[in-house]
Amino acid sequence: SCITTSMTRLEVAAAQDARKLSSLQEFLFDSRIPPHLAVRVQRNAKHAMQEQKRMKPNIELLKLVSEPLRIELHYEVHMPLLECHPFFKNYCKTCPAVMQQVCHAAVQKVFLSMGDVLFKEGDMPPVPQMYIVCSGELHYFR
Repeated sequence: SCITTSMTRLEVAAAQDARKLSSLQEFLFDSRIPPHLAVRVQRNAKHAMQEQKRMKPNIELLKLVSEPLRIELHYEVHMPLLECHPFFKNYCKTCPAVMQQVCHAAVQKVFLSMGDVLFKEGDMPPVPQMYIVCSGELHYFR
């Protein structure tokens, strides 16, 4: 029956996740990672797994979608966020095709946990980066 199969798949997936988290916990303990850091790492890993589950069906199916459609899709997904910045809002009006490429090739989500350091003074990434906070808070200290 379809319901039994679905329930079995859910149980198997939950067991795999539990094994992954258990392995991580064991690694952190064996590596003598301080408890405050270990908790943050585990919380972030659990959140990342949940996000991956939420996005995974979309990602797998999107591989089958044509490149031009993916470009349009990424534009629709990312442009509302970028429009909060005046530069991107104006650039979208003058060069929408370029902004489609920006949304497709240059935008990615980064998930952080409380206490994570996104960058430090003097950091020079190989490729210049810009961050826009979608939810939560970001504190900038100098």
